[in-house]
Amino acid sequence: MGRLLIGCLAAVVPLTTAAQDTDAALVARARAIHDRVITIDTHVDIEPAYFTTACNYTQRLTTQVNLPKMQQGGLDVAFLVVNVSQGVLSQAGYADAYRRPWPDSTPCTGSSSSSRPRWWGSHGRPTRWPASRRAGAGVAVIGIENGYPVGTDLSHVRDFYERGGRYMSLAHNGGNQLSDSHSEDAAHEAPNGGLTPLGRAVIAEMNRLGMMVDVSHASRRR
Repeated sequence: MGRLLIGCLAAVVPLTTAAQDTDAALVARARAIHDRVITIDTHVDIEPAYFTTACNYTQRLTTQVNLPKMQQGGLDVAFLVVNVSQGVLSQAGYADAYRRPWPDSTPCTGSSSSSRPRWWGSHGRPTRWPASRRAGAGVAVIGIENGYPVGTDLSHVRDFYERGGRYMSLAHNGGNQLSDSHSEDAAHEAPNGGLTPLGRAVIAEMNRLGMMVDVSHASRRR
């Protein structure tokens, strides 16, 4: 699909005429890179209250990332993070969490057409991102912070994928039915010894679907 650029590019503040010339060359070089690659921010925390007709991410909000800033800065793809709080490891807890991951106004599945401009593209496959970029359209995909709402039902993984989820962390602040977490590592506690059998099955399903596995919060133990 072409090359990706993950990270940021910054220009130094010019102090002299020579520095200004250098700065201009640096900016030109940065723009040339943006013309050749797809730039991605893999973790954008969002505020669900900002997905209304009156206030939404199509506007230049005070948030660090929003669609006008993406367009101006050359950011092509943003992973908008849906955070799911850890709860009781029970079927009732899982069921409650499964109902909560996506509020009704999520950017990919619930925003009205009036608050989602043409250049805010779909959450399609990465192979489609270059075409979106050529068309001047930004792309929104979803990162799921905590696999807890999967519960014990593997079909939930596919459901999350179909709603736009393109990565999921197995655990967040605390172990769950899928994996131990880094917070337990710090306390030298890992009751699951790393992944649980269900966690391994969830990873296999994510691999089958093409969803990335975020291990940043998972236990380092195997």
